[in-house]
Amino acid sequence: MSKWTQPGVLLLDKHSGVTSMKAVSQLKGKLKLHKVGHAGTLDPLATGLLICLLNGATRLAPYASAGQKRYTGIMSFGVESSTDDVDGSLSKRNVPPPALSVIRDMLTRFEGTIDQVPPQVSAVKVNGQKAYQRAR
Repeated sequence: MSKWTQPGVLLLDKHSGVTSMKAVSQLKGKLKLHKVGHAGTLDPLATGLLICLLNGATRLAPYASAGQKRYTGIMSFGVESSTDDVDGSLSKRNVPPPALSVIRDMLTRFEGTIDQVPPQVSAVKVNGQKAYQRAR
């Protein structure tokens, strides 16, 4: 198979346990691409759409990541994690679940543009090192 040189966009369904960079690296090797980038990092535990930009299309990254996004998830009440995800040690608390009206009210706080404080185990860099590397 010869090297793919045309620009393009590939929509990749990223699996849990794979970093965005690992997915891009595998794609580059399998398709023999000159250059590959992505339009936004997904958490290694997250699944979902990873927008991959091929060759000359990598310059479109700011436009590819500018659109609206939708997230889905599963919530468990009465459980805490030391890392804010399923990788940490879990501890249970005997707390009754909140009323549905309280949950709906709380969810409205996550609509639109929000300021988010990343957890200590995120990929955000602090003094040149990923926060999760410092925390673990």
